[in-house]
Amino acid sequence: MNDNTGTISKLSCPIATMHSNFWSLLNVPIKRLVLDECQVVNKRNGIRHWALKQLLYDAVIILSGTPAYNRWHNFSGFVDFLQGHPFKTHASFLRAFAYMDYDGNYDNPDIEKMRLLQRFLQAITIARPADILKLKGCTRSRCNFKLRDGIAKRVAALCDEYKMHKAIRESDKSADDSIGAKILSFAVKAQLLSIHPMLYDRLDSEDTEYDDELGDEAMAYGFIDKRANNGEARRLWLQQVRNSEDLCE
Repeated sequence: MNDNTGTISKLSCPIATMHSNFWSLLNVPIKRLVLDECQVVNKRNGIRHWALKQLLYDAVIILSGTPAYNRWHNFSGFVDFLQGHPFKTHASFLRAFAYMDYDGNYDNPDIEKMRLLQRFLQAITIARPADILKLKGCTRSRCNFKLRDGIAKRVAALCDEYKMHKAIRESDKSADDSIGAKILSFAVKAQLLSIHPMLYDRLDSEDTEYDDELGDEAMAYGFIDKRANNGEARRLWLQQVRNSEDLCE
Protein backbone atom coordinates (compact mmCIF):
# COMPACT_ATOMS: atom_id res chain seq x y z
CA MET A 1 0.00 0.00 0.00
CA ASN A 2 1.48 3.35 -1.04
CA ASP A 3 -0.35 6.58 -0.24
CA ASN A 4 2.19 8.83 -1.97
CA THR A 5 1.59 7.39 -5.42
CA GLY A 6 -2.08 6.69 -4.89
CA THR A 7 -1.73 2.97 -5.57
CA ILE A 8 -3.19 0.46 -3.13
CA SER A 9 -2.82 -3.29 -3.36
CA LYS A 10 -6.02 -5.27 -3.85
CA LEU A 11 -7.46 -6.90 -0.75
CA SER A 12 -7.28 -10.69 -0.65
CA CYS A 13 -10.58 -11.13 1.21
CA PRO A 14 -13.86 -11.47 -0.78
CA ILE A 15 -16.33 -8.62 -1.19
CA ALA A 16 -18.56 -8.29 1.86
CA THR A 17 -22.20 -9.21 1.41
CA MET A 18 -23.32 -6.00 3.15
CA HIS A 19 -22.09 -3.86 0.25
CA SER A 20 -20.87 -4.49 -3.28
CA ASN A 21 -20.47 -2.77 -6.66
CA PHE A 22 -24.12 -3.63 -7.31
CA TRP A 23 -25.13 -0.22 -5.92
CA SER A 24 -22.59 1.55 -8.12
CA LEU A 25 -24.02 -0.16 -11.19
CA LEU A 26 -27.49 1.03 -10.23
CA ASN A 27 -26.13 4.45 -9.23
CA VAL A 28 -27.85 4.23 -5.83
CA PRO A 29 -25.47 5.85 -3.33
CA ILE A 30 -25.71 5.98 0.45
CA LYS A 31 -27.34 9.33 1.15
CA ARG A 32 -25.61 9.94 4.48
CA LEU A 33 -22.71 7.72 5.50
CA VAL A 34 -22.31 8.06 9.29
CA LEU A 35 -18.90 7.09 10.70
CA ASP A 36 -19.05 6.85 14.48
CA GLU A 37 -15.82 6.52 16.51
CA CYS A 38 -14.04 7.65 13.36
CA GLN A 39 -10.68 7.99 15.12
CA VAL A 40 -10.08 4.35 14.23
CA VAL A 41 -10.00 5.24 10.51
CA ASN A 42 -8.02 8.49 10.64
CA LYS A 43 -4.98 7.12 8.79
CA ARG A 44 -5.16 7.34 5.02
CA ASN A 45 -2.98 4.28 4.51
CA GLY A 46 -5.18 2.09 6.71
CA ILE A 47 -7.17 -0.83 5.28
CA ARG A 48 -10.43 0.23 6.97
CA HIS A 49 -10.00 3.81 5.78
CA TRP A 50 -9.49 2.66 2.20
CA ALA A 51 -12.42 0.21 2.39
CA LEU A 52 -14.82 2.94 3.56
CA LYS A 53 -13.58 5.25 0.82
CA GLN A 54 -14.70 2.71 -1.78
CA LEU A 55 -18.33 2.97 -0.66
CA LEU A 56 -20.69 4.94 -2.86
CA TYR A 57 -22.11 7.83 -0.85
CA ASP A 58 -23.37 11.37 -1.37
CA ALA A 59 -22.22 12.81 1.96
CA VAL A 60 -20.48 11.65 5.11
CA ILE A 61 -20.98 12.59 8.77
CA ILE A 62 -17.96 11.92 10.97
CA LEU A 63 -18.45 11.53 14.75
CA SER A 64 -15.71 11.39 17.37
CA GLY A 65 -15.09 12.50 20.92
CA THR A 66 -11.34 12.56 20.28
CA PRO A 67 -10.80 13.68 16.67
CA ALA A 68 -7.14 14.59 17.21
CA TYR A 69 -6.34 12.71 20.39
CA ASN A 70 -2.71 11.98 19.55
CA ARG A 71 -1.66 14.16 16.61
CA TRP A 72 -3.17 17.23 15.02
CA HIS A 73 -2.54 15.95 11.49
CA ASN A 74 -5.00 13.08 12.09
CA PHE A 75 -7.52 15.54 10.67
CA SER A 76 -6.05 14.69 7.29
CA GLY A 77 -7.74 11.28 7.40
CA PHE A 78 -11.11 12.85 8.23
CA VAL A 79 -10.83 15.45 5.48
CA ASP A 80 -10.12 12.65 3.02
CA PHE A 81 -13.75 11.46 3.34
CA LEU A 82 -15.06 14.80 2.08
CA GLN A 83 -15.83 15.35 -1.56
CA GLY A 84 -14.02 18.03 -3.52
CA HIS A 85 -11.25 18.70 -1.00
CA PRO A 86 -7.87 19.79 -2.47
CA PHE A 87 -5.67 17.49 -0.35
CA LYS A 88 -5.36 14.35 -2.43
CA THR A 89 -2.55 12.94 -0.26
CA HIS A 90 -1.45 13.23 3.35
CA ALA A 91 1.72 14.98 2.15
CA SER A 92 -0.31 17.73 0.48
CA PHE A 93 -2.23 18.23 3.75
CA LEU A 94 1.04 18.65 5.62
CA ARG A 95 2.40 21.07 3.04
CA ALA A 96 -0.64 23.26 3.58
CA PHE A 97 -0.75 23.34 7.39
CA ALA A 98 2.50 22.02 8.89
CA TYR A 99 5.53 24.15 9.63
CA MET A 100 8.66 23.17 7.73
CA ASP A 101 11.96 23.51 9.59
CA TYR A 102 15.39 24.38 8.14
CA ASP A 103 16.08 20.73 7.30
CA GLY A 104 12.90 20.44 5.25
CA ASN A 105 11.09 18.30 7.82
CA TYR A 106 7.45 18.83 8.77
CA ASP A 107 6.77 20.06 12.31
CA ASN A 108 3.77 21.29 14.30
CA PRO A 109 2.01 24.33 12.80
CA ASP A 110 3.27 27.74 13.81
CA ILE A 111 0.80 30.49 14.80
CA GLU A 112 0.04 31.46 11.22
CA LYS A 113 -0.48 27.88 10.06
CA MET A 114 -2.57 27.08 13.14
CA ARG A 115 -4.97 29.92 12.38
CA LEU A 116 -5.22 28.72 8.80
CA LEU A 117 -6.02 25.18 9.97
CA GLN A 118 -8.62 26.47 12.44
CA ARG A 119 -10.42 28.51 9.78
CA PHE A 120 -10.44 25.52 7.44
CA LEU A 121 -11.83 23.13 10.06
CA GLN A 122 -14.49 25.60 11.23
CA ALA A 123 -16.15 25.29 7.84
CA ILE A 124 -16.67 21.55 8.18
CA THR A 125 -16.79 20.92 11.95
CA ILE A 126 -19.58 21.10 14.52
CA ALA A 127 -18.17 21.03 18.04
CA ARG A 128 -20.37 20.34 21.06
CA PRO A 129 -18.42 20.66 24.32
CA ALA A 130 -19.54 18.43 27.18
CA ASP A 131 -20.58 21.38 29.36
CA ILE A 132 -23.38 22.40 26.95
CA LEU A 133 -24.94 18.96 26.54
CA LYS A 134 -26.74 19.22 29.91
CA LEU A 135 -27.34 15.50 30.24
CA LYS A 136 -29.35 14.27 33.19
CA GLY A 137 -27.37 12.99 36.13
CA CYS A 138 -26.86 9.28 36.58
CA THR A 139 -28.84 7.72 39.43
CA ARG A 140 -27.24 4.77 41.19
CA SER A 141 -29.16 2.51 43.56
CA ARG A 142 -27.77 0.09 46.10
CA CYS A 143 -29.49 -2.85 47.74
CA ASN A 144 -28.00 -4.88 50.58
CA PHE A 145 -29.10 -8.45 51.26
CA LYS A 146 -27.82 -11.46 53.17
CA LEU A 147 -26.78 -14.59 51.29
CA ARG A 148 -27.87 -18.05 52.32
CA ASP A 149 -25.22 -19.92 54.24
CA GLY A 150 -24.37 -22.42 51.50
CA ILE A 151 -24.11 -19.76 48.80
CA ALA A 152 -22.14 -17.43 51.07
CA LYS A 153 -19.53 -20.16 51.62
CA ARG A 154 -19.19 -20.75 47.88
CA VAL A 155 -18.85 -17.03 47.18
CA ALA A 156 -16.17 -16.78 49.87
CA ALA A 157 -14.34 -19.77 48.36
CA LEU A 158 -14.35 -18.15 44.90
CA CYS A 159 -13.07 -14.89 46.36
CA ASP A 160 -10.26 -16.76 48.11
CA GLU A 161 -9.39 -18.49 44.83
CA TYR A 162 -9.23 -15.11 43.09
CA LYS A 163 -6.98 -13.59 45.76
CA MET A 164 -4.66 -16.61 45.85
CA HIS A 165 -4.19 -16.86 42.07
CA LYS A 166 -3.80 -13.08 41.79
CA ALA A 167 -0.99 -13.13 44.37
CA ILE A 168 0.73 -15.99 42.54
CA ARG A 169 0.41 -14.16 39.22
CA GLU A 170 1.92 -10.97 40.63
CA SER A 171 4.88 -12.85 42.10
CA ASP A 172 5.60 -14.78 38.88
CA LYS A 173 6.73 -12.27 36.27
CA SER A 174 7.20 -15.00 33.64
CA ALA A 175 3.57 -16.12 33.73
CA ASP A 176 1.54 -15.95 30.55
CA ASP A 177 -0.69 -12.87 30.28
CA SER A 178 -3.62 -15.09 29.25
CA ILE A 179 -3.76 -16.40 32.82
CA GLY A 180 -5.20 -13.05 33.89
CA ALA A 181 -8.54 -13.83 32.25
CA LYS A 182 -8.81 -17.12 34.15
CA ILE A 183 -7.98 -15.38 37.42
CA LEU A 184 -10.64 -12.74 36.77
CA SER A 185 -13.19 -15.49 36.11
CA PHE A 186 -13.17 -16.40 39.81
CA ALA A 187 -14.27 -12.86 40.72
CA VAL A 188 -16.93 -12.86 37.99
CA LYS A 189 -18.31 -16.20 39.18
CA ALA A 190 -18.44 -14.93 42.76
CA GLN A 191 -20.34 -11.85 41.64
CA LEU A 192 -22.89 -13.83 39.62
CA LEU A 193 -23.43 -16.36 42.39
CA SER A 194 -23.89 -13.61 44.98
CA ILE A 195 -26.61 -11.98 42.85
CA HIS A 196 -28.57 -15.20 42.37
CA PRO A 197 -27.75 -18.90 41.78
CA MET A 198 -29.68 -18.83 38.49
CA LEU A 199 -27.03 -16.53 37.04
CA TYR A 200 -24.29 -18.99 37.88
CA ASP A 201 -23.41 -21.78 35.51
CA ARG A 202 -23.72 -25.00 37.50
CA LEU A 203 -22.36 -27.08 34.63
CA ASP A 204 -18.83 -25.77 35.15
CA SER A 205 -16.86 -28.95 35.84
CA GLU A 206 -14.46 -27.34 38.28
CA ASP A 207 -17.35 -26.40 40.59
CA THR A 208 -18.95 -29.84 40.97
CA GLU A 209 -17.20 -30.50 44.28
CA TYR A 210 -19.23 -27.72 45.90
CA ASP A 211 -22.67 -29.15 45.14
CA ASP A 212 -23.31 -30.15 48.75
CA GLU A 213 -22.63 -26.64 49.99
CA LEU A 214 -25.22 -25.09 47.73
CA GLY A 215 -27.88 -27.69 48.40
CA ASP A 216 -30.38 -29.35 46.08
CA GLU A 217 -32.47 -26.19 45.75
CA ALA A 218 -29.61 -24.13 44.35
CA MET A 219 -28.35 -26.98 42.17
CA ALA A 220 -31.66 -27.11 40.33
CA TYR A 221 -31.26 -23.57 39.06
CA GLY A 222 -28.50 -24.02 36.51
CA PHE A 223 -29.08 -27.32 34.76
CA ILE A 224 -29.84 -26.07 31.26
CA ASP A 225 -28.71 -28.40 28.51
CA LYS A 226 -25.89 -26.59 26.70
CA ARG A 227 -26.44 -28.81 23.67
CA ALA A 228 -29.79 -27.16 23.05
CA ASN A 229 -30.01 -24.50 20.39
CA ASN A 230 -30.45 -20.85 21.31
CA GLY A 231 -34.23 -20.89 21.16
CA GLU A 232 -34.50 -24.06 23.20
CA ALA A 233 -32.03 -22.82 25.82
CA ARG A 234 -34.07 -19.62 26.16
CA ARG A 235 -37.28 -21.62 26.58
CA LEU A 236 -35.72 -23.80 29.28
CA TRP A 237 -34.39 -20.72 31.08
CA LEU A 238 -37.79 -19.05 31.14
CA GLN A 239 -39.37 -22.28 32.36
CA GLN A 240 -36.94 -22.38 35.27
CA VAL A 241 -37.79 -18.79 36.14
CA ARG A 242 -41.51 -19.59 36.18
CA ASN A 243 -41.00 -22.69 38.35
CA SER A 244 -38.81 -20.89 40.89
CA GLU A 245 -41.27 -19.80 43.54
CA ASP A 246 -38.52 -18.36 45.76
CA LEU A 247 -36.84 -16.37 42.98
CA CYS A 248 -37.43 -13.23 45.00
CA GLU A 249 -37.85 -13.34 48.75
